[in-house]
Amino acid sequence: NIYWLEGKWAEAKAEFKLELDSNPKNCMALWKTGNVMLQTKEDLAKASEFVDRAVELCPNVPQAILDQARLAAEMGRDESALELFKRVAQLSPEESSVHYQLARLYRKLGKVEESNTELNIVRELKAKEDNARH
Repeated sequence: NIYWLEGKWAEAKAEFKLELDSNPKNCMALWKTGNVMLQTKEDLAKASEFVDRAVELCPNVPQAILDQARLAAEMGRDESALELFKRVAQLSPEESSVHYQLARLYRKLGKVEESNTELNIVRELKAKEDNARH
């Protein structure tokens, strides 16, 4: 986990593999393995398998669903990505990155009004974060 937090992707992936060898149903190790592969753009189809399995085992982990959505978007499955981003926004409405991803996808799909709504949410959340820090 420390390797993952530090962005040492190869080391993190090796450690997650060891964990999965001993416990193949560890949804966090599954998700983070897929996340590493997404970060490094390594075999996105295989990364999707890891993340999908993680969500199957632990269906309400917003970060894993966010990666499912990011992978779907990367692979051109925009409608699937849209539904997944919406699900993450429901599970974790204060997570600004999901609203940003929704805004980008809406813009790509030509849904300008929806995109602008999501960008406004991002601005509001960022303003809240800034106020909380001061």
